[in-house]
Amino acid sequence: MMAPRAQLLPSRTSARIDAEHRELFECIQAAIRVALVAWPAFILLDIFVAYVVLPGASLRPLVMYRAFEQALMVFAFYILRPARTARGAVHDLPSGRRILGAEALVFVGSAVMIALMALELGGLRSNYLHGVSIVILVRGAAMPSRWPRTLFVGGLCALAFPGVMAIAALTSSELFTNWTTKQNLAGFASDYVFVLATVILAAVASHTVWAARKSVRASRKLGRYVLKARIGVGGMGEVWHARDDILGRFVALKMLSVRASEQAIARFEREARAASALKDPHTIKVFDFGSDEDGTWFIAMEHLLGANLDSLIREHGAMPPARVLNFARQACASLMEAHEAGIIHRDLKPENLFVTRVGDDYDFLKLLDFGIAKVASAGGDLTHVGLVGGTPRYMPPELWVGGPADARSDVYSLGCTLYMLLAGYPPFRAETLTELAAAHAVKDAPAPSTVRGDTECDALESVVLKCLAKSPADRFQTMRELDDALASCAHDAPWTPDDARLFWTLTRPQVQERFLSTAPPPGLGTTVIVSRAALPPTPRDAFQGL
Repeated sequence: MMAPRAQLLPSRTSARIDAEHRELFECIQAAIRVALVAWPAFILLDIFVAYVVLPGASLRPLVMYRAFEQALMVFAFYILRPARTARGAVHDLPSGRRILGAEALVFVGSAVMIALMALELGGLRSNYLHGVSIVILVRGAAMPSRWPRTLFVGGLCALAFPGVMAIAALTSSELFTNWTTKQNLAGFASDYVFVLATVILAAVASHTVWAARKSVRASRKLGRYVLKARIGVGGMGEVWHARDDILGRFVALKMLSVRASEQAIARFEREARAASALKDPHTIKVFDFGSDEDGTWFIAMEHLLGANLDSLIREHGAMPPARVLNFARQACASLMEAHEAGIIHRDLKPENLFVTRVGDDYDFLKLLDFGIAKVASAGGDLTHVGLVGGTPRYMPPELWVGGPADARSDVYSLGCTLYMLLAGYPPFRAETLTELAAAHAVKDAPAPSTVRGDTECDALESVVLKCLAKSPADRFQTMRELDDALASCAHDAPWTPDDARLFWTLTRPQVQERFLSTAPPPGLGTTVIVSRAALPPTPRDAFQGL
C-alpha cells in the first residue's frame, strides 16, 4: 500500500498558526518603528545623568551604545524584509526564526546596551537597571504572544544585566569588589526582584492580550459570515473559511483589501459576476457578492474539499493518460459554457482546476478564479490597452504581444495544463520571462511521451500538441471542437470511479478539510497583470502571423 503523503493545503491548525505568525510579524515591525524613535530620545536622560546626577561620568560611551543599538534595530528591520528565492519569487512572510532573531536584536539588544551603560554609571547599583524593566514591559505590550515566548525573551532581557556585570567583574577589580560587598549585593537583589517580577507580569499580560485577540479572530464577522480560519493571504486580500450565519453552511470567503484600487474592485466584481452567471457543475459556485460596512468587498464561494491539480502533480508526479483525459473533458464542459456566454477565462492553469468529491465521483473537477476573465457583455477589458494579464508559464504567444484573447487563447492555456498533467512539467521551462517568452513564441514542446518514456499517451498527446500551436488559427477553434477531439481519444483502460476512489483511499487515508487558497507568491507560475512595456523584448518575427 502506498504510504500516506503530507497534506499540501492548509488545515484548520495551520491556518491558525499562519494567523498568529502574521500577527507577530506585524507587531515586531510596529515595535521596531516605535523603538527607532524612542530609543535615541533617551539620550536626554543620559545627558542629565552624566552632567547633573554623576558629573564625573563620560557621555561619549553612552552615545556610542545608543548608536550601536540603533544600528541593530535598523538591521532587525532589514532582516524582516520579504525573502526572495533564486527565481525571484517573493515569500509573503519571513520565517519564525527571523522574527525571533529580530525580536532578540531589538529587546535583548536594548537590555545588553542598558547594562553596558550601567557600567559607566554606578555598576551593579546603577539605577539604569530599571531600564531593563521598561524594555521587558514594552516587549509584553508591543508583541502579544503566548506566555512561554514572552517569558523566554523577557528572561533573556533580565539575564542581560547580571550577565554583563559578571563578565565585566572578571576584568575589573573594582567591579569585582561590587560583587563581594554584602551591601551592594543586597541592594542589587532588592532592585532585581522588580525586574524578575516584571518578566512574570509581562508574560501574563502579553498572554492575556493574545488570548483576547484569538477570541476576536474566532468570532470576527463580515456581514452574515462568521470568519473561522484564514486560509491564505495574497497581494490583493485574503481567503477565509467562514460560516454563513443565515443558511448555516460553510463557505470559502474571498475578501479584497480595503486599500484596493478601483480597478481591482472592478476586476473583483467581474470575477463574481462571471462565475455566478455560469451554471455548469464543473464551475465553482458563487453564492454571494458584496461589501461590508467598513468597505471590505467579498465573494462567498462554495467550500471544497480536495486539492488542485498543481498540488497533485507536485505530490504524485505525472498522471495516467486516462485520468488526464477525464479531467480534460470536465474542464472543456465548464469552458464551453463560459465561452458561449462570452467569458474568456485567460488564466487556465493547474492551480485553478480543483479536484473534489461530488457524490460517488472522487475526481470531480471544478474551474476556479475568474479574476482576470474577459467578459464580452461587460463592456470592455479591465486590463486595458497596453496591459497583459495571465500566468507566464501558461500564457499563449498572442497575449505576450498584447493581442486580444479569445476562445483559442484558453485552448492554448488548457493545452499547457494538460501537457503538465501528462509530463509532470510545463511544456516550456525557463528561469526568466525573456527565455519563457521566446520559448512560447518559437520553440516546439517535446512530445509528452518522450518525457514520460512510454507510448501510452500517443493519441492524447497529438491533441495536446495541437492546442499548443503558435498561431491561433492552427489550434482547435472552440472548446467544443477540442472536446470532440478528446472524445475520440477513448483509452483502452478508461479512468473509472473505482480508480479515483482507490487513488484517494490510498493517498488520503484520513481526509482533512482543504480550502480554496490564494495564488502563490509572484513568479513564472503566478497570475500577473503588467504593462506590455515591462515585458521582456522578444524577436518580433517570432510572432508573425499571430
